Amino acid sequence: MKVYIPSYLGDVTLEAKGGQTILTYNELTALEERGLRSFLKGYKLPGGSGSGLLTIDDSLANAHKKFIKAFKAGKPVLNAIKLHDGKLELVSDFTDTEGVGVTTEKPFRHCPMPVWEQKEMRGIAVLSEFLLSQQLADFLKYRAFVAKGNHTGNPYLLTSRWNPHSETVGVLYSLTEQRSICASLSHIPPSEELLAMKICVECDELNFVFGPA
Repeated sequence: MKVYIPSYLGDVTLEAKGGQTILTYNELTALEERGLRSFLKGYKLPGGSGSGLLTIDDSLANAHKKFIKAFKAGKPVLNAIKLHDGKLELVSDFTDTEGVGVTTEKPFRHCPMPVWEQKEMRGIAVLSEFLLSQQLADFLKYRAFVAKGNHTGNPYLLTSRWNPHSETVGVLYSLTEQRSICASLSHIPPSEELLAMKICVECDELNFVFGPA
């Protein structure tokens, strides 16, 4: 049995193997790292930051219970397994049998607008103040627009994180060189991230694009 536990930047997994449990984790937030270290402390194991793969000398059922208690810090969760016919079934515990399962936090039943949507609405209003008419039209239609570098005049495609295409081309893409430029400002709303990219491309291309990363 391999159990996935969604984390902020991806998935943590616990996998049963020969009476032991294999823990795999990647790119945890500071809060998640604290929960992981608390879990590992109970087994007197090092680690808890960055990425790692550790063998826990305990069954999946026991390790999973302890892990969720530390990692989810008392939040209500749901355990589910995928059956052979593809259907999902809720379970109280996981066993060492074959298959896949997941432990996810139980969503809250309430209807306020998500915080990121509120921030993004404000972000769009700010971004719109600084876009040219064609850029604004493209952004409203595609959540992407083209900006020209102030040094080379080359076009760059700026794509919002809310556009699935960003997973392929990234937020900043050189249309001339046909390559993604690794850059991000992911702690602010997607639209304001694009505004920062636009300023860097249209006002500081030489340093930002061609300077050291």
